[in-house]
Amino acid sequence: MHGKGDHKARLFAFLGVLLLFVFPISVGSMTIWRFWGITTDKTADNLGRDILEALPANAIVFVSRDTPLFASQYVRYALGIRSDVILIHANRMWSRDYQDVLRSAFPLIVVPKTDPPSVFAREFIAANSPGHPIYTNSKFPLENGMYWVPEGLLYRLTKEHELPVLKTLEEVNEKIWQSYRDPTTGILGRYNHLMLSDVRGVYADARLTMGRVLLRGGATEGAREQFIASIHYGSDSDAPDAYTLLGLTELFLKHCDAARAAFGKARETSFVPSPVLTYYEAVNFRDCDVDSAKASELFSRYEKIKQSEEIPIAPQ
Repeated sequence: MHGKGDHKARLFAFLGVLLLFVFPISVGSMTIWRFWGITTDKTADNLGRDILEALPANAIVFVSRDTPLFASQYVRYALGIRSDVILIHANRMWSRDYQDVLRSAFPLIVVPKTDPPSVFAREFIAANSPGHPIYTNSKFPLENGMYWVPEGLLYRLTKEHELPVLKTLEEVNEKIWQSYRDPTTGILGRYNHLMLSDVRGVYADARLTMGRVLLRGGATEGAREQFIASIHYGSDSDAPDAYTLLGLTELFLKHCDAARAAFGKARETSFVPSPVLTYYEAVNFRDCDVDSAKASELFSRYEKIKQSEEIPIAPQ
């Protein structure tokens, strides 16, 4: 008995020592694998290049949001790529000191002195749009007769009489997207690094925008492809909307199983699933699967959810 006890003790001691060595080595190896090549990874650079390289000559582009702003500013001003493009920090363009910087750095453009500063963007556009194509990655209000039209990762300022037909818009965007790099093929393909992972959202959100435009225009198949492309980028923040909209397109196309699966993924990827998913699922069972009992159950559930969200008003 004593010999067996010694044997077990030695075995446990050996396993303990082995664990103490193997666990740190495995953790260290995983960490090295995740971060290997991060110093030479071009995911952020490629985002900046994709924003700039598709622009026409002498374009002006307003950029906001940290990730696209940092990436595009670095590529434009540190690497000197597309030196003809005038890249403007959109969130600072109302600042007097930043306007002075623009006048000094870009003497060939008109930087109006406005009061109040809130009208700066409109006056800037009015003064410079005749000689420069103007783009932005975040829409802001325009004068009547002017629109922001999606082109890849950006929106292009477009006059009403120059608005493209839906087919042309789809073709232009497809050509631009074919020139872009895929952010999931770099280091993000191995590990979702916190800072770099936001790059996924920049691409995914732009695909969602284009998909919505096509869906509103009745180009359901084209919209479906955009939503699938958005999902491909693996953006946690965009996935619920992408799956929901994909489910709608599948529903419109009478792809019943695919619609149900997409709505299920929308729930799965949402921190707090939207009540409207229940409504869409009910419509799917009513119009696509033709299951009136299940549809009625889901419609009732949706109504109860909506009623629970209403704020009761006390009687006078």
